[in-house]
Amino acid sequence: MPRFLVIFAVVFAAPGALADGATLSGEVSLAPASQREPAPERNRGFVPRRPNAERPVTAYDPRPYMIVVLEGAAAESGAGGASDIEYPIEGASFTAPIRPVVAGVSFSIANRSQHAPRLYAPGDLDLIPGDPINPGSSRDVTVSTPYQAFDVRDRDTAHIEGRLVAFPHPYFSRVSDAGSFRIEDVPEGRYSLRVWYRNGWLDIDPEPVTVDEAGRITTDIDIPPVLEITSPEESPEAE
Repeated sequence: MPRFLVIFAVVFAAPGALADGATLSGEVSLAPASQREPAPERNRGFVPRRPNAERPVTAYDPRPYMIVVLEGAAAESGAGGASDIEYPIEGASFTAPIRPVVAGVSFSIANRSQHAPRLYAPGDLDLIPGDPINPGSSRDVTVSTPYQAFDVRDRDTAHIEGRLVAFPHPYFSRVSDAGSFRIEDVPEGRYSLRVWYRNGWLDIDPEPVTVDEAGRITTDIDIPPVLEITSPEESPEAE
């Protein structure tokens, strides 16, 4: 059965070194490759896919599509966030398949490529203006609806595709390709640790987390064999 091991630590700096809160970081570890489910198929096309006998398919790694999120009253009290967040386009793609942002806070889609994409969001055609983003320029965007993922595509180039998801507070972190995450300036309080995957929450029980003077917390999170997603319409508070 696939298993993700999430190990995180709450690290307190010396007095006066970190006035705004703690730094929470850790690793997300995958089950052995032979136990993982196949990657979601984007398009079957006209011909069914066939295994390549000469070169087996690489095991699917869902971590680039995952976001570690702290939920609870203490998180809600920290609504807001930095306005200098970017979601860059480099080469012919976004630098990450999914980008978490704070709901209602402006961020920039920065074009560092040589193309001039005309981006749009199929789920909200008013989210991004349709005129081209020239090389070296950027486009300010604000996602107002929390707990809803929006695909971002280019009207002229099918392979340029990203995804945005907003949360009502800044206490979240993308999981890196290597499995690490880091959430900074976490205030003391009680939370539920949850994992967002693609378009919703992973269907696992939220893990209670208490941030206080305890210097280190470690926990294991088991998930079912299939990465099922629950509705993102509501987010429960920590117990």
